[in-house]
This record gives sequence, structure tokens and C-alpha cells, in this order.
Amino acid sequence: MKGGKNFNDIEISKKMRNIKPKLKIIFKPLLYSEMFFIFTVFLYLTGPVEYNKVNLPFLLFLLFIYQLMFILGYIFFVKRHAITVINDNPLSSSLNKTKHKERKVFHLLKFLIVTTLIFQMIIFYIYTQIAPIDFNEIISSVLFSINDPISSYTQSFSNSSYSGILILFLVLYSPFLYFTFALGIYYLGKLSLFYKLTLLMAIVYEVMRWVVLGRNKGVFDMLIIVFSVIIIKILQNRFINPREKRRKEFIKQSLNIVLVIILSVLVLSYFTNTIGSRTQHYSYSPEYYNSLLLKITPNFLHSFLIYLTNYLTQGYRALSHIADVTWTPMFGIGNSTFLIANFGSVFKTDLFQYTYQFKLTEYGIDSTASWHTFYTWVANDVHWLGVTIVMFFIGYFFAFVSVRAIVYRDTIAYPLFALLFMIIFYMSGNNQVFSYPYSFMAFWLLIIYWLLIKLKVIKYSSLVNKEPTLINN
Repeated sequence: MKGGKNFNDIEISKKMRNIKPKLKIIFKPLLYSEMFFIFTVFLYLTGPVEYNKVNLPFLLFLLFIYQLMFILGYIFFVKRHAITVINDNPLSSSLNKTKHKERKVFHLLKFLIVTTLIFQMIIFYIYTQIAPIDFNEIISSVLFSINDPISSYTQSFSNSSYSGILILFLVLYSPFLYFTFALGIYYLGKLSLFYKLTLLMAIVYEVMRWVVLGRNKGVFDMLIIVFSVIIIKILQNRFINPREKRRKEFIKQSLNIVLVIILSVLVLSYFTNTIGSRTQHYSYSPEYYNSLLLKITPNFLHSFLIYLTNYLTQGYRALSHIADVTWTPMFGIGNSTFLIANFGSVFKTDLFQYTYQFKLTEYGIDSTASWHTFYTWVANDVHWLGVTIVMFFIGYFFAFVSVRAIVYRDTIAYPLFALLFMIIFYMSGNNQVFSYPYSFMAFWLLIIYWLLIKLKVIKYSSLVNKEPTLINN
């Protein structure tokens, strides 16, 4: 009909109006990631740092290009796999099938919660040399570490005692560890009291291990897992529920947000205490207090902001010099200290000498004590120019995992979503996920398992859903 819209055009228009709000939800993980990235750059530019900001235009341009490619990769996936609504009823049959599969996963989860507690008790003993049932000694060691973190941190380098075979087993179990933590927190409300307490004990052992050692990593990692799961649940709810039903979930979501805030305050207080102890709470140069950030914040936050700025942005200093040294290709092993150490042991040679980290020591940047960004580690394999391509695919994969977690509710996507958030959180500092054997193995084995399901090498699993609440067109 001339001069007007036909029935199909009207239907398409209605569908597009329904799709746009849901697409905004899909882009939320990207938004959160970019907000954190901007925060780290803001800290670097305005915060108190103990190093000169050299090659600043080059650094900012490089960061802009890397993040632009990350964003484009995310957008490319979402646009390529445009999501349309099956029907106006959010509780469709596909969601019911998802819930049926989730019940199967729930039975597996209960078994894994028990085995994970056993795993945590073993690893706690290996790294602390404290019997996991000696609660008096555990409490005493935790209190000692909180009061004197630097002593615990120093002792931790000579404390562990273990056999190679046992550590190999524990490393191979690591995918189940992340899977259990992510899904256990996700299904916490559905667990019986026994399994809730068992999961809580496993989490407490994990956190206490790092506290006893006087370190921050594991404490931050657990906070990121909790934060990631809460994000998934909130976005799933917003994606599937109409606005009226969403209001009913407001109190529950508010409690989750309050929980994250409380945990964040506790973790950041612990962080300030441990880093302050390592630096012996030394007095900083008066010029630090001329920084914009300290001028606009209250005095009681100054120590915390100094430590946080150094923690999150010191890697940018090394990155600013990356074009000043020559590149030696490392063919896929240079992005991880775990791989460099193990391949170096196999070939009886020091492979670390070929890294940017080693070469940047001529600029006064310690190769091990100073942090180097995720981009610098990846550049060992692909050059700093090649990192742009890698960032595009990381953004693409992040979008894929986000869609699988939020739309399809693939349970295997939940731990991967948390691991990707860890990569993003530490991106300005170092390559934490790929440098530690537990997170390295968890990340890659979960991906390989997922690919084997997709290639039908492994029989279809209830960990992956074929049908979403919304489908691809």
C-alpha cells in the first residue's frame, strides 16, 4: 500500500522496539568494563604516582586503540548474532527446558561442593603448613597476618611443601573449582543448609589461605567471582522479566548490591592494610598531595588512593616504553609466566630473557617486582601492534560468553564470565589469569570442553543450552 506501512512492516517495527531494550542489557558487561578502564586511566592521569609519565601521547593513543578494538569485537558479535524475541511471553517453553537442564546441573553441583571443600582443605595445608582442622592455629595465623601482613608475606615464599604429582592433580581440578564457586554462589538460595555451609567453608578456606600468606590476589578474585555472578543474575532477570515483575525483584537485587558494597569495603580495607605493611606505611613525597585526586578527596582516603593508584596503574609506565625496545616473538608462550617457566624448564634455557618485561629493565622497570599490563604480556607473542587484533577477539569472545550467560543461561558460561572479568580487572596491572596455573588451566580447559560439545566430540551436555529465551535469526 503506497504512502503507508504494510502489516509486516508494522510487526517488524514492534519487534525492533522489543529488541532494543534487551540489546542494551547485552551491552551492560561491556559498559561496566569500559567504566573500569576509564577509572584506571583517570587514576594514572590524576592520581599520586611515584614515576614520571613519559611518552604520554603514545601511551594514551595505544590504550585508545586497544580498547576501541575490544569494543568493536564486542559490538561485532552482538550485531552479527542479532537477537530477536521468540514471543511476548518471557516464560517460554525454551526457558522451561533451561530450568530442566539446570536441575541436572544442580545434582552435579552438590557433589562438586563437597569435593571442592576437600580440595580447599588440601591446598590450604600445602601453602600454609597449617592443619585445616586446627581452628585455633588458623584463627591465630589470620589475626597475626592482619596485624603484620609483611611478615606473613615474606614467610609465604618458603612455607609451601608439596609433591609435584599432588600439585598436578590440584591444577587439573581447577576448572571444577571455578565452576563450583561460580555456580554455588549462583544457586546459593536453592541449596540446602548442609550444602550452603559446605560451600561457605570452601570459600572461607580459599580466602583465609591468601590472608595467612599476606597476599591480595585470592581475596580480590573471590570478590570478582561474587560480583560477576550477581551481575549475571541481575541482567538475566532484567532480560527475561517485564518491568512489573522486575519491581518484585528490586529488594532482592538491592540486597545483592549491598552485599557487594560491604564485601568491597572489607576487601579494600584489607588491601590498604597489606600494601601499607609492605611499604612500611612510609611517608610519601609532598608532591603526591599536589595531585588532583588527593586534592578533591578527604584525608582518610589518601593512603588507600596512593596504594590503589600504584596497584592498578604501574603497568602503564612499562607500556609507555614498549616501542623503545626490540621485539622477540615467543610464539604463544610469552603471555604467561606459567608457560615461560615450564617451557624454559623443558628446553633448559631462560626464555624470560626474550620478553618485553626483561628488556624494559634498562628503563629502571623491574622485570618481576614491577607490574606489566596484560597488553605487554600479550605483546611478547604478537608485538605491541598485534595486540590490537587480540583485543578484538577478546571483545568478541567476551560478548559471546555474556550472551551465553545472560540469554542462554549456559551454566558453563558463568565461571568463564568471572574469569573474563578477572582479566579485565587486572588488565592495567598484569596477566593474572594466564600467569597462575589454576586460573590458566580453568580458563582453557573450560573453553576446550565447550568446543568439544559444539563439535559433538562430547555428547550434548546440560551445561550448554541449545535454545535461549531468545533465539538467533
